[in-house]
Amino acid sequence: IFVDEDVPLQVSINESKSNQICFRSLPYSLNCLPGASVESYLRYTVCGFENISMASQFFLQESGSFDLPQTNPAWSVFLNPIWSTWAVFKENITQDKVIEFATNITSLYGYPISQFEIDDGYTDAYG
Repeated sequence: IFVDEDVPLQVSINESKSNQICFRSLPYSLNCLPGASVESYLRYTVCGFENISMASQFFLQESGSFDLPQTNPAWSVFLNPIWSTWAVFKENITQDKVIEFATNITSLYGYPISQFEIDDGYTDAYG
């Protein structure tokens, strides 16, 4: 599914364990301001390919809509751990908890942080 880049898109996946994906266009998501008189619309294209590799090749090379990465990701992304607040706190994350967690990782335990994820289970269903 290709959604035009100017569509103010919101996506939910497996909301309420429905096993569905939902696309909504709301005028005040992304670049629009609340209360602005902007008409909302949802425009998308459903494409069919034999496999994900063929779909990727199409969108990366043939469509011209996507630029290939110009550099490789930093090695630290692959070599150092990804830290997630979910593993320690689950829900009800606060700024103080995040700062304490990050400080403990680096100062108390001596680990580097390459990526830090704040996750408090914002959706009821996995996906």
